[in-house]
Amino acid sequence: MAEETIPLADRPAALTLDDDAVRRLREQLHGEVGELREEMRGELSGALGQTRDLDNRLARLADDLRAGQGEQEAFGRAVGEARDRQEREVAGLRQDLSALQRALPATGAFGQRRGEALAELYSQLARVEGALGAVVNPVLLPGEPLALPNEFFPETLSWESWKDVGDRAFAFGDAFSQSRIALDPATATAVERFVATLRHALTGAVYPSVKDDVPTPQQLRAMRAALEEIIATLPTVRQRLETAYHDLTALPGASED
Repeated sequence: MAEETIPLADRPAALTLDDDAVRRLREQLHGEVGELREEMRGELSGALGQTRDLDNRLARLADDLRAGQGEQEAFGRAVGEARDRQEREVAGLRQDLSALQRALPATGAFGQRRGEALAELYSQLARVEGALGAVVNPVLLPGEPLALPNEFFPETLSWESWKDVGDRAFAFGDAFSQSRIALDPATATAVERFVATLRHALTGAVYPSVKDDVPTPQQLRAMRAALEEIIATLPTVRQRLETAYHDLTALPGASED
């Protein structure tokens, strides 16, 4: 098929038609581009709106999270404070229970028996100390601390002078034997040791020395050492009796007669 050719005389009209077609095409393209631009602008605007909405939701979630953390911390502090209060209350109840348990013996007949035993032992111990002082250092006044002189007095080396000391020592040991069950273990142990020290010193060193009219220097040294041991031990047992008595009368429900 032969290619159609436009006559030379008709070419300007054809070109004119082509220009119109091009213009219409251009206008059509501009219109479509405008529509596409508007469509894209709308989609972008919607996307921006969605982004802002997401940002707002994220901000609210962050606020809720911070609020939740604050509430959790406040709850943790409240729980800790409640636990501390509970521990303090439990400790206070334990102290009250311990005080009540200590007070129970002092509020009944047993507490009265213990108080009487302590008072009797203290009185007997004072008699032992007084009898010793009258023999080993008669210049001392009652209540003064017992101390040995540099040289023994003649009365100290007399067998007859020690009879009262022996009687007082026996009375003290007898009182302890009868009331030991009413004493607390620490006091009973302290008194028992003193009774043993007293017996050993008197029978082992003092009595053998004063039985002889003229004791030897060795006997005198043994006698002095034994008496020094008694004098050194006596304040300890006296303090133990005082402490036990004061502790007993200081308990709730106890009375000091």
